Amino acid sequence: MQKIATPQDLQAALRHLIAMTQGPERPSRERLATELLELADRVADEGEEEESRLVKLFDSLRPGQKISVAMRSVMGRSEMTDGKPHDWLVGRRARSKKYGSETITLMPVDGSWKPNKYNAYKLWKRKGRISASHGDMALMLVSINGISAR
Repeated sequence: MQKIATPQDLQAALRHLIAMTQGPERPSRERLATELLELADRVADEGEEEESRLVKLFDSLRPGQKISVAMRSVMGRSEMTDGKPHDWLVGRRARSKKYGSETITLMPVDGSWKPNKYNAYKLWKRKGRISASHGDMALMLVSINGISAR
């Protein structure tokens, strides 16, 4: 089974399925259903690999390390949530036994402001998945790259 590595690969696989349905020999519904399920499994496998990579990266972060994180907000754009990578220092790590979650506070590299309860950018690990927030608002995590010592 061929891996789907890029959006172009997914688009090619979907075009192949559409072409199958428009040809002179139309496949049965069962065959189309199995082809679609196989395609969905290949896409899901790629997402799981990326999520496991992010979890390993999250677990390896230590206070004082410099990382590059790109986040995007659904509510609007700001300097830090424009979807472009920005440099952050890894702050303190907190764990909640009650809710089974871990957080890492992100601090700006230039030290222009100190995070508090209401304006802190955080990375979260809940139920084996990584997410981001600003205060109490969820953010879309675009990418995490570039671990380096401070």
